[in-house]
Amino acid sequence: MTISSRSYKDQAADGQSELEKYLTPALVDFFNRLDKSEKVTFIEECFLRGSNSNELSSKMITQLENSKGLSARYRFKIPYSSAIKYPDITIFGKNLMVLIESRIVSGITQTHGIQEKANGRAVDLFGQIEVYDRWLSSQNLDTGFVLLIHGIIPPGDFLTDDKTYQTPLRSVTTWQSIHTWFNRYGQKNNEGDIKYELARNLAEYLRDQNMS
Repeated sequence: MTISSRSYKDQAADGQSELEKYLTPALVDFFNRLDKSEKVTFIEECFLRGSNSNELSSKMITQLENSKGLSARYRFKIPYSSAIKYPDITIFGKNLMVLIESRIVSGITQTHGIQEKANGRAVDLFGQIEVYDRWLSSQNLDTGFVLLIHGIIPPGDFLTDDKTYQTPLRSVTTWQSIHTWFNRYGQKNNEGDIKYELARNLAEYLRDQNMS
């Protein structure tokens, strides 16, 4: 099947599975083609349905609706301690930020500050979830943290432990939910508009990968 002439894998980064190297930039590309109201609906239905708080989700949705613009970035560079980190997807709006970390089949790193060896030297690792959570909570913005998963079990305390995780709004969602949205959206009869074609092709691709 064909999805786009663009090679998303050209943007790939170390540590990602082959599916992640393809799907996460494709998702960013699709999101940025949506109208403002469609972006809000996509975030609400795909990213925030599985949140830890209906109240905080509703507040975020209102802020998204009131934001003049919404845009997504693939592997936006963030500084943390003496390192540079690259979360998979970051959505920006007025005074708000939603970070989405995708995991497909591969497990989520949780080290809780354990000293580990990396490239022959000892480093102090918090694990990606903890790093992104602490970075988000340090921003003077309203923030949300979403785990987008397939084939793995998320940390059992991610939605419930408000002491370990400092970002108030947290959510877990699946690539199956993304497929459902793509499939429904792609059924709209808008020939010549690439975003509907992309939705149909991405839905087909996810089905081919048994992620529907």
